[in-house]
Amino acid sequence: MKGAEFKRGIHEILMKKNFARLGDLMFTSGDDAVALVGVEKGFGEQKFVTVGFCICRIGIELPRRVELAHMYFRLERLFPQYRECILAAGALDDSDQIAAFKQFLGYLEHTFAPDICGMTSEGGLVKAYCAGRFDAGLVTKQARDFLVSVTQAS
Repeated sequence: MKGAEFKRGIHEILMKKNFARLGDLMFTSGDDAVALVGVEKGFGEQKFVTVGFCICRIGIELPRRVELAHMYFRLERLFPQYRECILAAGALDDSDQIAAFKQFLGYLEHTFAPDICGMTSEGGLVKAYCAGRFDAGLVTKQARDFLVSVTQAS
């Protein structure tokens, strides 16, 4: 599989889930945050799916790259129970990649995208934060301060 096919498959599923395009990224807006999804090149023929969140109360100017969001993660770190499938789907030079990619697209449609959309609300962000889901990525100081203050207030 080529990288363009990989990205196109992801974009098609996300568009079904009400994501829109922003340059090379896909995004969806909730009441309290915007989620960004991108595809990044790894070593060799490996592709990684990245997810970022821009929190509206901090100030929102949608970045053109996921890593410029208030928080960003590789998808397999937000969904560690699916790590092997996610990484296998992005290993474009592996003989089992096509099968893994088909399985990945099912998870993307029915699990990952709905969960990411749920994290565009303050409640969804706090729930994920309290569950430790944001420990394996980059969370800016502003975002961490926001999450701590909202968690303490509830």
